[in-house]
Amino acid sequence: MVRLTTTRLGRRRFLQSVGLLVSAVAGVPVLAGCAPAASPVSPPGATSAGSASPAAATSAAARTTGRLTLSWWTDVGFPSPFAFSALGPGGIVRLSLLFDTLTWKDERGIIPWLAEWWEVGDGGRRYTFHLRQNIRWHDGRELTAEDVAFSFRYYRAHPFKWAATDMVERTKAVDPRTVTVDLGRPFAPFLEDIAGVVPIIPRHIWEPVADPVKFLAPAAAVGSGPYTLASYKEGAGEYLLRANPSYFRGRPIVEELAYLLVPQAQGVVALQQRASDAVLATEYDVVEAFGKGPVYRTLATPPFSIVRLVFNVDRAPFDRAEFRQALAYGLDRRQIGERVIHGDVVVGSAGVVPPESPWHNPRVRQYPYDPDRARAMLDSLGYRDRDGDGRREGPDGQPLTLDLLTDPAAPDAAIVAAMLRAIGLEVRLVTGDAK
Repeated sequence: MVRLTTTRLGRRRFLQSVGLLVSAVAGVPVLAGCAPAASPVSPPGATSAGSASPAAATSAAARTTGRLTLSWWTDVGFPSPFAFSALGPGGIVRLSLLFDTLTWKDERGIIPWLAEWWEVGDGGRRYTFHLRQNIRWHDGRELTAEDVAFSFRYYRAHPFKWAATDMVERTKAVDPRTVTVDLGRPFAPFLEDIAGVVPIIPRHIWEPVADPVKFLAPAAAVGSGPYTLASYKEGAGEYLLRANPSYFRGRPIVEELAYLLVPQAQGVVALQQRASDAVLATEYDVVEAFGKGPVYRTLATPPFSIVRLVFNVDRAPFDRAEFRQALAYGLDRRQIGERVIHGDVVVGSAGVVPPESPWHNPRVRQYPYDPDRARAMLDSLGYRDRDGDGRREGPDGQPLTLDLLTDPAAPDAAIVAAMLRAIGLEVRLVTGDAK
């Protein structure tokens, strides 16, 4: 018996699908209403600096709105940098509302955030960040370069589970607003994947904490972000966040953000019953259901997640590249995506990195759907149907069964299994708790 696993990536990239955000008209984009900050100016001699201006924001005089209620299908844990769930994007999104990072991104790319500008030196091994003035933690204390330097040191001892920081060798606070980060090796996406993802934490709170995973006091959620944590009900998946009146980008126009735990299959119903103001869906059916009326608005997002097959290459037959390639030729990835979301899809790259990514390499070998080629390759490897029952046996004559580990809520697993059976491979679906 051999084993396949399927996993999902929550933040961006085999099959790419389009997510749909369906929201009531009263719902307001959460951070679009922050008051504008001064545009950063890179000083002369800076070897690298951020975008010329942060994302556009509405006027500081814009009216605030009361509460926006969002639904999610799992409890993503206590929203501290060490206790949140890293399974899917729900946890990191809540974290980003409470904590800030050195850089951020808008539709144009990397932009300054806590850091007003930065320099890159020593062949890409040293980053010098210059912080904005007058940024404060939720408890009123000032955020300084010492907090930034401490954060990376603390993550070295207590890894941040959403992004590894092991390339950071040392950090130093040069003055209250300047910090250097030295890497042990060059890491090209540092500004995006580390500086733009890893939350900066307050030294005065975390320095005495020996076990950050077990530290669940209210102080563990004290950050510098646009919202503060008002309440969290463990197990119930209920969160209440309140606008930070002292946020350096201006007070958010949504005063309260509430999260409710709603099973994924019931999200649309919750929206119809006004239990929530917005729901995330991946089926195009919602466009027909909600996109034409005056009460609801349907917003299409860029592709933001993938489904991929992960093989245990230490076990036969997956230790042979030709066997893995045969499976790739046997899967119609476009059809899988269209049957799952009932609409158009972006077919993912065989190299995992999505086509819209700046890191995508179009020269990576692709595997177009070709079931006849898949069958021929399996035959050449000795996996043949010797008894005429439609199922292949291995070179030793023993029946071959593949276990496909999957989330019970994943509709694509049954489609994948059916396509592999069509080329003579018996597949058994094994479900487990997604957590």
